[in-house]
Amino acid sequence: MCLLIRNPFFNWIRNKYALTAEEINIEQRYESLLIGSGSAADYFNDERFLKLPRAFKLAYKKLDDDIKHYEDLMSAWKKLRQLI
Repeated sequence: MCLLIRNPFFNWIRNKYALTAEEINIEQRYESLLIGSGSAADYFNDERFLKLPRAFKLAYKKLDDDIKHYEDLMSAWKKLRQLI
């Protein structure tokens, strides 16, 4: 079973720690999201779906910062465990 996760950080962490990693084509997912969000907005008559492609791009734009925060947290957690 293939689990599709749109959250860039979860994709990164899953690929980092998974035994087998799925190749993620970000541009292909973005193109699919452009088409799908337009279709969903029409079908559900809800223009909020049109915000999804921009949110997707912004999430990948801040991924490096999210990874750094995660690594800093893991480092601090390791130091805290050593003090206890």
